Amino acid sequence: MIDKTSIEEYEKFLNKKNLVNKESLLENFKKADDKKREEMYDILDTTDTYNELN
Repeated sequence: MIDKTSIEEYEKFLNKKNLVNKESLLENFKKADDKKREEMYDILDTTDTYNELN
């Protein structure tokens, strides 16, 4: 199970994505609390899945 609140895991996750705003996403993630971090992770994960389907 991935720790969705881990900065290291989020950074690895971002590196797998083809995004232009990785740095700002990572900065926002570092400032967020655990609940918000999980939401941020899930939003990106869901968005990616949605994009792959279309």
